[in-house]
Amino acid sequence: QGPVGTVPVLRTDPNRIHAIGPVQDFLSKYGDASSRPLESLTDDPPQPQDGSSANHFYATSRQTVTNFGADGFINLWQPFALFPREMSIAQMSISRASFPIQTVEAGWHVLGSLYGDYSTRFFVFYTTTGYASGGGLGGYNAVQLGWVQTSTTMFPGTILSPVSVLGGAQYDFYVRVQLFSGNWWVQFQNEWVGYYPASLFAPTGLQNQGARASF
Repeated sequence: QGPVGTVPVLRTDPNRIHAIGPVQDFLSKYGDASSRPLESLTDDPPQPQDGSSANHFYATSRQTVTNFGADGFINLWQPFALFPREMSIAQMSISRASFPIQTVEAGWHVLGSLYGDYSTRFFVFYTTTGYASGGGLGGYNAVQLGWVQTSTTMFPGTILSPVSVLGGAQYDFYVRVQLFSGNWWVQFQNEWVGYYPASLFAPTGLQNQGARASF
């Protein structure tokens, strides 16, 4: 916790970033990188997509209903990952619009290409373009413009500990996404961490409401 009036911000050490290509590709995550052959995408960070993808294998529970947020508890683990681009994730998502989909997402993930290690970390994410590009149109944590930090003690990118043990102690955390006064707020445990301004999204997207809640 820093001086009064300040908030914590995750700083990524450039020497620990394993993504290939220019900085713009790292920030957008797809962007120009999507036009390169698959064999050249080995270390580009994948996005936590709400939808089907040949590169994602997942179990999901969702409810399609007009909503202004959702909440729940997420079990906490530290899965094994061998390569920087490998990702394991547990999250919730509020989304609307089918093309392009717009989302606000929060949970935990292990993603070496984003952090330079394989620790389990709390993350937030948004997209306004169906995961097409970054540059203020979507991205992780505070890497891209959009996220507004308010908590002085908790921030996206924080390493989470302790984690659950197979056949042993279990740990979880409470997460909530809530539309309030023109902002999509994200809560971790009993702390409101920050928000995405609803003005980032289209009227047919998440500007005024959600249409699906997914875990």
